[in-house]
Amino acid sequence: MLEQLKNKVFVKALQKRQLKVKREICNRSFDDSMSFLLLFDCTTEERYNQFSRVYAALQLHGKTVHAIGFHGLQITPQWCMPSLHIEMIGKNDITKSGIPNSKTIDDLLLHPFDVLIDLTSCLHQSIRWIATLSAAQFKIGVSTENCSQLYDLSIDSGKAISQEEVMKLTHDYLNMLKNKPV
Repeated sequence: MLEQLKNKVFVKALQKRQLKVKREICNRSFDDSMSFLLLFDCTTEERYNQFSRVYAALQLHGKTVHAIGFHGLQITPQWCMPSLHIEMIGKNDITKSGIPNSKTIDDLLLHPFDVLIDLTSCLHQSIRWIATLSAAQFKIGVSTENCSQLYDLSIDSGKAISQEEVMKLTHDYLNMLKNKPV
């Protein structure tokens, strides 16, 4: 009963904020996309390390990268290294209904990144909030039953795939959509 009430509050707040979102949808190839917002899972050290490799590879390609990671704990785990361009979300950073309460995240939602990539497949309420309200020009994520209309491009996966595999598929699909070599 309490979970249903929390979810109802979340959905109502999300719908209200969604009315204010101004977003211009624009598809670019991977090479033409310059700014990325990554949503990632850092609930384990292994998942954080996967994200770190994805983040470093994007930076090596000269891309501007901001990221928001979800760990779901009271305090940030020792393996997570927040920085100027990486924001971490834990239990203390969200309301009881799952809404992130960070000024930094609110600012990132307004920025029109070229591409938002959801590297997670968990679709926690806070990740759903960010992916829905982001002004990113193109949104990509792993398909789950709860997010059929959330992304402009959903990566269908019958099995659990790593964050690195999601990034590789994203790279390939972005280039295929613009008839660029994979």
